[in-house]
Amino acid sequence: MERKLKQRISYVPFEDMDERMQEEMRRCAREGTPRPESSAIRAHAPNAFWAFADAWQSQFHNGVCDHAIKDLCRVYISRTVKCEFCGNQRSEKATTAGLMEQQYDDLLNFEKSMVGSDCRLERGRYLCTGLP
Repeated sequence: MERKLKQRISYVPFEDMDERMQEEMRRCAREGTPRPESSAIRAHAPNAFWAFADAWQSQFHNGVCDHAIKDLCRVYISRTVKCEFCGNQRSEKATTAGLMEQQYDDLLNFEKSMVGSDCRLERGRYLCTGLP
């Protein structure tokens, strides 16, 4: 007998959001990040919604690091806290810029990685872990 999993946290319906929040949800859908589903969950607490949205905008869209480095860090953090939902997502922008799945794996297993000369991985390792 197959058991269906029930969603535990509901999404706030789009029509229940204020105009500004709806515009942010449209941006999420258009750009793909952060995922509109996770934003719709955060909409239950508008202060949390905006804290996350504003931080995402300032760090991931307007930050000084290139996008591939930021995506490596995002995946590293989500995997270390065992958030498979976030850890299994990939940025289309980072993929287009040449980031390959092996580089995520190398960063996540940096102690054993054989790719020590990849500058992007070195920067990602430092930013994510503080280790040179």
